[in-house]
Amino acid sequence: MKISDRYASMVIAYNWTSAIVYLIMAVATVILLSGIIGTQVSSIILLLLRVYFGFYVFWLIFKTSLQISGFLAFGVLLFVKLLDASVQVIIFKIFNPEYF
Repeated sequence: MKISDRYASMVIAYNWTSAIVYLIMAVATVILLSGIIGTQVSSIILLLLRVYFGFYVFWLIFKTSLQISGFLAFGVLLFVKLLDASVQVIIFKIFNPEYF
């Protein structure tokens, strides 16, 4: 099987994982920023969660759903993250030109 045959399963896995990650991060943000823990410690914990979910989990999704090597999965992850950042910058420039 080629990678293109497994693309649909990767998109489904990526979308469902994104929804779950957003839910986990929203709950973690509310809990950590509620004042139970200091703001600096909360920020570090949220950063570590973001790195874990943003990189490792999605790298694993790409690796297993596309059945590719780890290095190739890293390349796909890098492409997705750069595309996401580019789209965010374009949206900010369109809707809020004074932001930059």
